Amino acid sequence: MRPSITERQADGSYRVRAFKNSKGLIPGTYHIQLLAHDLKPGADPKSDANWKHNKYDGGEVKVDPASSGVEHNIEVRTKG
Repeated sequence: MRPSITERQADGSYRVRAFKNSKGLIPGTYHIQLLAHDLKPGADPKSDANWKHNKYDGGEVKVDPASSGVEHNIEVRTKG
């Protein structure tokens, strides 16, 4: 298993990369797991204990060598 790197943008979009400076993923089939961190209401963000960790299963996505990109949406429940 090879972890990939991504950061969620303010609009909720993301772009996954195989390596820190790469433009995308290496062709292949990937199983997606998403870990979201939510700060508990009124809590100090500097303490790890004050963050709630939510894990989501995003299923599988296949990146074809001839592909110019793959869109794969994951529904994440909102807080509240």
